Amino acid sequence: MNTMLCRVFSWLPREVVKALSDLPVPREEWTEIRLRAGAPASLTYGERGKNTILDGLAVSEYTLRTVLSAVCGGSVHAYDEELRRGYLTPDGAEGIRVGAAGRVLTNGDTVLRLQRISSLCIRLPHNPDCDFHEAEMPVRTDREARTVIPPEFLSQPGEHIIPTLFYAPPGGGKTTLLRGLIRALSAKNRELPLRCAVIDTGEELYSADFSDCIVDFFSGYPRGVGISIAARAFSPQAILCDELGTEAEAETVLRAQAVGVPMIATAHGDSLAGLLRRPCFRRLYENGVFAQYVRIRRTGGEFVLEREEIP
Repeated sequence: MNTMLCRVFSWLPREVVKALSDLPVPREEWTEIRLRAGAPASLTYGERGKNTILDGLAVSEYTLRTVLSAVCGGSVHAYDEELRRGYLTPDGAEGIRVGAAGRVLTNGDTVLRLQRISSLCIRLPHNPDCDFHEAEMPVRTDREARTVIPPEFLSQPGEHIIPTLFYAPPGGGKTTLLRGLIRALSAKNRELPLRCAVIDTGEELYSADFSDCIVDFFSGYPRGVGISIAARAFSPQAILCDELGTEAEAETVLRAQAVGVPMIATAHGDSLAGLLRRPCFRRLYENGVFAQYVRIRRTGGEFVLEREEIP
């Protein structure tokens, strides 16, 4: 019996523990357990980071806060500094990292506090094995999930995501397109849904439409801070970010690339040549961050995507 996983189970709602215990996936392959407010809980397992969605298990923000309180031994304030950076290691639980995402209060690029929790990610360091353990936690509320998926055009065979920068002038449909991509990559009725971290600095991307997606939103985070926390604490298979544009953000994107997380981003621009005259995008281009650059045009209600040849 693995005491580490027993401790993790003691933090979780009983219905989540029961669903996890019933899975046919060997526990030694488990790597991450994720809870999301109003959206599916999921388990990540295996060397390639496959995802299994726990159907019908959507918890409330209150439950997430209760879980976080249990993680922190009843004293969340003792972990304020760690929560500002987006993750913590509970006392006496070395090797377990718990990431927290949601809406933050900021002062410039400084995160002051986490105001609202929308996701928790519990990373398991090694070979969990434990009998079923009922934790006394509030019971979830079921929510109906939508399953509409638009056409996919970023996945290569083997579920590899092509790092892509989409660009268009203001009002050109970048944010609308990005919302569609989030669903296309992470919705539960996709054959292999992918874990996506969305840096929603302007709080324009999140909606209830993602209640059936395994996506973690970093709402209100400065882009650089959100990208850094997502890459360190949430092991996403793709990071999606709206409207990159500063050199500080370029530096953070480069650090995320160093740990192998592909980026899908948007930017204001009329042409690739115009983009590359800006220092942020010139640096990303010279470091080969994006494998393709795609111009967005809208014809009626449809997107027309034009890949530009990299010079």
